Amino acid sequence: MDRSVTPFAGRAVIDNVFVENLYFSAVVGPDAWGRNDKHQQVLVSVYWYNDISGEDNINSTLSYSKMSKDIIEAIEGHKKGFPSVQAVMDLILFVAVDKNWGGTALELEIHLPKALLQAEGGLRYRRGYVPHGQATDRMPFPRSKLYPNTVIGDIHAACIIGINPHERETKQQIKVQLAIEEDLEAGSPMGIKSHWQGLTKNALEIVEASAFQTVEALAANLGDSLLHNWPAKTITVSVTKPFAQAFVGGSGAQVTRYKEMTR
Repeated sequence: MDRSVTPFAGRAVIDNVFVENLYFSAVVGPDAWGRNDKHQQVLVSVYWYNDISGEDNINSTLSYSKMSKDIIEAIEGHKKGFPSVQAVMDLILFVAVDKNWGGTALELEIHLPKALLQAEGGLRYRRGYVPHGQATDRMPFPRSKLYPNTVIGDIHAACIIGINPHERETKQQIKVQLAIEEDLEAGSPMGIKSHWQGLTKNALEIVEASAFQTVEALAANLGDSLLHNWPAKTITVSVTKPFAQAFVGGSGAQVTRYKEMTR
């Protein structure tokens, strides 16, 4: 059985109806410059899990048009904005219950593409919800393999990396992506953008001061260092060298480090 999905009644439910990248302009906590009253881009994706029978009848499933309309009306009704991303997620969960979406589980992603000055991919927050409003931090859904809780995408840095003589002379550009599962028992959650800005800056400093021969060593060292410095259960580090091979888009390595490994 695939352990990446949740067993319901002895079997896995992975069928889903989804709406991806609903675009909004809204105040969602501080922006990349730390300003609390500025609108920013917000992309909302929702994955509604339930059995899909295959019957060609809109009444046998959830209309993604209705899902989109419900979310748009709710978010646009908050003229003063939101204090945090979690507030947006709480609103969508309330809408799902209030509008009787039904289903077995719900997975939400909020993408703030301009949330971090030093990460081109911005911030992605993911949460899974099961019936009765119970949230699960280790989401039992297929996409959780890519996005455990929060993703900081495409941090661009320059460092000495490689085994060839010319690579030891000049810094080259690399791309780093971080996927973090928060350690909620370690104190206040990290779901505050100022924390992610600090973590991104820390990662950039570690990478740019390094001079490893292999991307594997760089990724492992970065993961260990960030786990030591920040309250996270796990951190997955992906490091890509765009210039490693002339006819390849990018080469690299990905490692996952767990808090218990660093204790």
